[in-house]
Amino acid sequence: MRNRNGTRRATGALRMALAALGTLGTLAALGTGGCVAAAAAGAGAAGATYMSNAGVQGSVNGSLDQAVSQARTAMEGMSIQISSVEDMNSSEHRALHGKLGDKDVDVNLTRVTDDQTRVDVNVKTNLVAHDNDTARQVLQRIIEGK
Repeated sequence: MRNRNGTRRATGALRMALAALGTLGTLAALGTGGCVAAAAAGAGAAGATYMSNAGVQGSVNGSLDQAVSQARTAMEGMSIQISSVEDMNSSEHRALHGKLGDKDVDVNLTRVTDDQTRVDVNVKTNLVAHDNDTARQVLQRIIEGK
């Protein structure tokens, strides 16, 4: 399936397969010894990232608290004014909301395991239009810890 701009978009089954491969890659790295696992963890490596009509999603190797810290750093680094932080269920899910000019930026973080966090980034330009390019930049910065 293709988006309006001609890029490929993952379908539901493909997204699940990509997420599983990302998780398997992380588990394989952890099982092969300290060097690969340390390199992956030190680089803030993540599983597959993919785009939907309503934003982008990826994963961060790290606890929910670490991922929230990385999200704050990424948003501040892009001059996104954080307007609120929600602790939906503080041990499982957090959401950061902000503004970048006239765009609304939402970063939702969900604990998958003690050291794996799912990150969903949505950037809205109005009620129905989304800016997936900016969302991808935010997600990439979160993953890289920048």
